[in-house]
Amino acid sequence: MEGCGFGRFSWRRPREQRGSRRACTARQGWEAVGRLRLSAGLEADTPLGGFRRRTPTDLDFPALSCDAALTARLRIAERLPQGKDAYAQFALLYTTPEGARRIRRAPAPPAAGLGAAS
Repeated sequence: MEGCGFGRFSWRRPREQRGSRRACTARQGWEAVGRLRLSAGLEADTPLGGFRRRTPTDLDFPALSCDAALTARLRIAERLPQGKDAYAQFALLYTTPEGARRIRRAPAPPAAGLGAAS
């Protein structure tokens, strides 16, 4: 039998089965914890995604792949400093299939001129 629990089929079949193959062979991260860090004065309002919110700042992902997505709407919670850029960064700690712990950071480009909007 070929595949990963889906029975016997050829990988040379149409798009639907190629998607199944990718789902079976894609690298996964396990026991991941993510944190969205923002400049003072900004807050993440209702983040959405396949995670559990254990604390107000930490997002727990039981398993994730490169196809995982997270969405958060940012709001201005208090007056931002005039003339300064606003920053956002998402940091992720996860376990590889081999058992090694990894940290990945994804900085967002600075948002100039938000201080004038507050």
